[in-house]
Amino acid sequence: MKQLNWKFLLVEVLFLVGGLFLAMKVDEWSTNRRLNKRRAIALKNIRLEIERNKEDLETQGDNEEYYEIVVAIAPYLEIEDDQKDIYVEASQTEVQSLRDSFPEGLSFPDSSRATGGRYQYDVEIDVGGFNYVQLGDIAWEATKIGNLIDRIEFECVEDLLALYKMQERFLEHQERYIETLIEEDFTKMFNQFMVLHEFGNVLKETYEETLDSYEKCSGKRFADES
Repeated sequence: MKQLNWKFLLVEVLFLVGGLFLAMKVDEWSTNRRLNKRRAIALKNIRLEIERNKEDLETQGDNEEYYEIVVAIAPYLEIEDDQKDIYVEASQTEVQSLRDSFPEGLSFPDSSRATGGRYQYDVEIDVGGFNYVQLGDIAWEATKIGNLIDRIEFECVEDLLALYKMQERFLEHQERYIETLIEEDFTKMFNQFMVLHEFGNVLKETYEETLDSYEKCSGKRFADES
């Protein structure tokens, strides 16, 4: 009788331990499944955010023709010492070439004779200039706050960190450019615009590269946990 009680007790303990172990595994599986679903939603939202930012930068960012005009007139630009007045000093042939290159966006409403067969021309650029662009990072920040970063492939996290850092730097340069517009400091304005334009091009390329390689974010190492 005593021996039978010990056997019964041993069986009960085994059943209890086994039940607890199974419950822990089910809970772990359920938690992983829930986190993987959250990760999948987060990655989808980040991708949509990147695609939207890329589209906004391409459609609302600096006008490419405006950039081409700035580059074209840069050799002839003259800015007064107070940085508030701007004009072009060039020959009639050079100005006509600029008119022919940008018939819709560039005009010279008034001129006065300078020296050496050259003239000082007032200059007007009419191609829309630069549009302030807003680039979001809500999906990325939500993923970090939700502690889902450690469930995303390391290479993907590296790419996303680099992308959003580049985006942040672009927005900082955009703010600096806006400040030069408000101050009407034309020397700083043209210099800052050129820097901003280059950052914009790099950011567009970074968007494209990140989207092209986004499959690395799928989290294949978590597939067995789903």
